[in-house]
Amino acid sequence: MYLRQDETPKGGLTMRIRGLGICAACWVVVFASCSRSLSVSKDKREADEMARRYWDAKIIKCGDTWLEQNLVEFFEWRQFYYTVVADQLTVFDKLGGFEWTGSTRMRTEAWRSYAQGRWQDWKSGTREEGMPIAKKNGRWEYGRGPFALDASKLPANELRCDQFPR
Repeated sequence: MYLRQDETPKGGLTMRIRGLGICAACWVVVFASCSRSLSVSKDKREADEMARRYWDAKIIKCGDTWLEQNLVEFFEWRQFYYTVVADQLTVFDKLGGFEWTGSTRMRTEAWRSYAQGRWQDWKSGTREEGMPIAKKNGRWEYGRGPFALDASKLPANELRCDQFPR
């Protein structure tokens, strides 16, 4: 049905009000979806920052290599990078106060360790290592369960390049 500009169909005001109501409902759905994705994006950005802080506290970059010292040996990596992967929150997670769960994983294409007083041969292929990360009751933590570390208490990296064997 086509109308001239000065014509109004029967019940025209009702149709306009219904149209406005439908339009408003659509905006509510769009806004709710956007606000949910903004929240997810905020948690993902925070998780990325927690991962960066974790790896910065664990390793040090010296030239074109990354180094780590654990309790018994040193590690050297080349082509180091890390990822952050979110887990699907379960009902159990939500009941436990978790708002985001996932992990950060490092990957490297070449690595070697220092053991028995010398650097071992370079190993090719991927060496992976990771750490669970979670946001629980508004606070970020590393690890899971009773030994989880509050992210605000992550110790600073005190490693220096000159501490590593050459």
